[in-house]
This record gives sequence, C-alpha cells and structure tokens, in this order.
Amino acid sequence: MSTAAEQTESKTFHATLDGTDLKFAIKQCQQALQSHHTHIEISASKGDLRCRASCGTMGLEAWVQAEVDTPQSFAVDPSVLLEALEVCPDRIKIEGDESFLRIQSIDHEPSLDGSDPSWVVPGFSVRIPLVHPNEAHTWPDSKSMPDFVPDVDDWTLLFSKVLTHASKDAARVNLNGIYFEHDGETGTFAATDGHRMAVCRAQFAFSKLPKGIVVPAEFGKIVCPPFTGQWSIAIDDDYLFFKGLTRSGWTKLNKVTFPPYRSVIPDAFLDADRPRVTVNADAFAEAAGSFAAIYRTGNPMILKVQDGKLQMKNNYRVDDPEGEHAIPCEGSLEYEGEIGIAATYIRDALKMLDNATIQIYWDDHFSPLVLADPDGDNLVICMPMRY
Repeated sequence: MSTAAEQTESKTFHATLDGTDLKFAIKQCQQALQSHHTHIEISASKGDLRCRASCGTMGLEAWVQAEVDTPQSFAVDPSVLLEALEVCPDRIKIEGDESFLRIQSIDHEPSLDGSDPSWVVPGFSVRIPLVHPNEAHTWPDSKSMPDFVPDVDDWTLLFSKVLTHASKDAARVNLNGIYFEHDGETGTFAATDGHRMAVCRAQFAFSKLPKGIVVPAEFGKIVCPPFTGQWSIAIDDDYLFFKGLTRSGWTKLNKVTFPPYRSVIPDAFLDADRPRVTVNADAFAEAAGSFAAIYRTGNPMILKVQDGKLQMKNNYRVDDPEGEHAIPCEGSLEYEGEIGIAATYIRDALKMLDNATIQIYWDDHFSPLVLADPDGDNLVICMPMRY
C-alpha cells in the first residue's frame, strides 16, 4: 500500500530543447485545430517532444529533438505556450508535473533580484497551467494505413500552385478542395471557385488511382508551406496521410463530386492549329498588378489584341493615364474584339504559371479567357466580366 506522500507526489519530467523549433511546431499544430479545440497534446519521450492536434477532419503531429529524462504526456493551451516561447527563442529547459509547465531559458542567467520583469529579461522562468480536456484528439487507425509513396516533391509543388484558385466559401463543399488524379504516369491537379479554374499536369512517380480524389484546401494551406521536400504520402478511400522528417498528419477526403474540369477547357484552345497570342509574363504581370492595386475588385481589365500589342485599359476612370498599358505580343486571334477580366485573376494566374512567356486565347467577349504556359500542361481559365 502506498503512503499518502507517495499518492500526492506529482509525476515530473525535464526536457531540454530548442525553443524556436518548438514554437514552429506549436504554430503548425495550432493551425490544424481549426477553432474546434483549445488545446494541443504534447508527448515527451526519449529523444523528442511531440505535439499533436486535430479538428476531426484533419490532424497534424510535429516533433522536435529534445533531451527528456522521464516520458510524460499532457495538454496545453497553444496560445499561452506561444506567449511564453515568444520571449525565449533560444535553447530552453521545460519542467512539468500534472498541473504546470515551467519554461526557463538556459542560454542566459535568470534575474534573481526581481528588478527586471521576467517577460523582458532574456533569461527568465515562467510557469503556465496545463489543461485537462474532456475529449482527446482523434487519430485514424494506423494499422489500416496504406503504403506510402516516397519523395513526392512534385505533388506538393503542383498542389500549392492551384491552391489559390480553390473556393474559400465553406458552403460550396464541391469547390473548396483540390482535385487530384493520377493514371500511373501523369498527375493532374485542378481547383476552381466557380469564376476561374487552374489545372496543372506533370509526370511524376505515383501509384495509379482508381478514381480522382478531392483534398480539402485548408489541409494544403497547413501542409504545403513547410513540406517542400523529403516527404511521403499515402491515400486510401477516406484519408490522405503524409509524413516528413519532423511532421506527419492526415486529412479526411472531401466526399463530393468535383466539376468536370475537362469540359471547361475550350475546344478551340485544345486545337493546336488555332491562332493564339504569346506575351512576356513579367510585363503582363506588372500591368495586371498595377490594375489590381489601383482599381476596384469588381472593375474589369479590358484586353484587346491590336497592332502587334496586347492593349489593356480600364473602364472605371477612362482619363487616368495609369489605366492604360500596352505590351508587345506575338501572334493574333481570330476574334478582334475586347474581353473584360478581373486583374486579380490574371495576377494570381501568372504567379501559378511561373513561365517566361504566356499564351493567351479567347473566342469572344462572352467566352472564357485561357492563360497557359507554352506546352499547355499548366493553364488557368477565367470567366469574363460584363462591362
């Protein structure tokens, strides 16, 4: 039988690690919460300290190297922990029991006389409370996890390219995700918000999928920035899993029918013999950026090919000298009239295409505008605006 002293004695642990690495890991997990929980779970074990968070539809686990003497798991409010870490980005020491964490910078001596506030002095010691949630973060069963496809750098790159064009309207569940399919040789990503659509294709090694999947756009915003190399993914009927050097996670796939993106691409553009215009991407991006910065979002940038130049103007302030641009172009269009397009759409499209020259095509002022790289593998289709 244990004594009363033994029953009240708290289980303590000590860990030494880099505060900057821990802060980055906490911020990543905080994004995965999606406002569904107010805590993250931290597990201290031999050699590392792991942070885990989920919101029911996606989850993220991040870990940092740490010298840990006693394994322990606990939960903490990420906002409170980040406030403490903001003033201590150097190497830190963490001590914990069942109720509190004590964080101390070990690169500086703490102020002992109390003359300086602990939140200002580089060397400090601060204690934050732990939380005791009623519900733990959910995690898919790892026993049924499919095989991982390693080194999928192209997957990340193409996913992040089309991400901007996905709908941000949570009510449009069939549009606020990224469509992905792979035939065993070529992978295709597509995203649309109902007014524009981006499609990227590339050949890269991946398992052939029996059908296309829709990955939530919110998952990409969390995963793509820090995962630009040396990571692997696995896909089954319900989930997409990923793992990297210091991160791993999962997301539920959107069980929706993505719009048939192939039918949106104008047939005339797919005909290589149809005339089209080629312009310098940097010059076009500069003009579109100028329009987007000066004029209202709902005001279109009017395009017209004339005299070997792509003419651009606005119909909001017709006498404004900054509202007209002309850049040299090669080729011509069968249609000689104008088309109105949102300048922000063109600006975002050129960021995605990332090529020295851009092909431009439209049938008439009611048809979509197509922006594509020279080989046509990456393209953006923008619906015209009335003016």
